[in-house]
Amino acid sequence: MKRFILILVILFLSNIEVFPQTLYKEAPNFNLETYEGERINLADFKDKSVLLFFWTTQCPYCRSAIPKLNLIYYELKNLGIEILGINLGESSYKVKRFLEKYPIYFKILLDKEATTVLSYGILGVPTYVFIDKEGLIRFKENYFPFDDYKKIIKELSSK
Repeated sequence: MKRFILILVILFLSNIEVFPQTLYKEAPNFNLETYEGERINLADFKDKSVLLFFWTTQCPYCRSAIPKLNLIYYELKNLGIEILGINLGESSYKVKRFLEKYPIYFKILLDKEATTVLSYGILGVPTYVFIDKEGLIRFKENYFPFDDYKKIIKELSSK
């Protein structure tokens, strides 16, 4: 995690555009473990839309988003949209302890080496990435429009 933060600080201070525009580009595949040891690939969700939620246990904005994501999880799942939480650089033990206190309904993946974070150009948390059924990144922001999510998800899914 310290290495990841150092890389981000250097990139920020250098004022170099490292992560080009990612919208409408093919989403990079990943192969990550859940805190329980199950391996998950993005390719496992072929022909499904996916909402990635990049987060950490120490992020207050992430913590406030989790109950909201839990509320819409089953509705999105019924629409064929899967939510995957990708934890940034924390141990499975730390994530498991967090989940005992704050239950999360969707799968939580561990990006211990920050490889997925870098491949998606994530510079802060929380970050939400919506990937459509064709595997294209359609939305990437540090906020999720919970008030208008139905309308926005419908628009993103139909294009």
